[in-house]
Amino acid sequence: MPKGGAFICAILFCIGSLFLIATGAAETSLRNQPEQAAIANLHRTGAFAVAVLGVVLFLWLMLAGPRWSEVFAGSILAAGVADALLETSGAGAALHTLHAWIAALVTGAGLVLAWTLSPAFPRAPEIVVDHGWPSLRFVTSAAVVLLIVQIELGAGYRHDVLGLIPHLLGAPIVALVVMLAASFVLQQFPAHGSLRPAAITVLIVTSVQIAFGLITLVTGMTQTVLTRGSLIMRVGHVVNGSLTLGAMAALAIEVRRKVVRAQQ
Repeated sequence: MPKGGAFICAILFCIGSLFLIATGAAETSLRNQPEQAAIANLHRTGAFAVAVLGVVLFLWLMLAGPRWSEVFAGSILAAGVADALLETSGAGAALHTLHAWIAALVTGAGLVLAWTLSPAFPRAPEIVVDHGWPSLRFVTSAAVVLLIVQIELGAGYRHDVLGLIPHLLGAPIVALVVMLAASFVLQQFPAHGSLRPAAITVLIVTSVQIAFGLITLVTGMTQTVLTRGSLIMRVGHVVNGSLTLGAMAALAIEVRRKVVRAQQ
């Protein structure tokens, strides 16, 4: 089977996963409102379709993909199954928070998998030397870890497990580290064939995420009734969080592939 088919399947899986993130965020926001039941049904129907895509992608890579992609896809599928079991368990708020967090991680990992299957990924090595401090490997990896924690804090707030303060205090710190990581890459390697576009992508999606977050915060403090516009901003903030994680993880991987530390 051609690799291009696996790439298309991975793209469809990512689109479906983002749809689930969006409908899940909308369902959480529309508490005790008439539209909530319809969104919940849409979310469950979409989950079945995405599960089928995940199985097809895994089987496709078993037959045609490199070994590492097969293992990666299998891990994503296993996490997705565990997440689906949490969703259908009818458990309390803490496990629903875990469900939302795992869903974001699965979506971010799916985005990375789609990128690794894209025609641009196996380009010839263009090795460069990192002369900065802290190292790009460290700062990009730290940015990924902080994003994972921040997404969990946001999920905890949406499901009433945590207050707003932890997520609110973490937001500027995480945004700063992510923006600095991408900026450091651009500053050192402004013409690199793969590092430059990856870093620019991170800067763009992070800027959008900051805007979504600020608008969501302001509307949450000033509105007593959830409007369509504020719902769109909330959903956009949650969806773009997964996009930011995927973009940052892709940049961290590309740094590990293409950047070596200068000899001291």
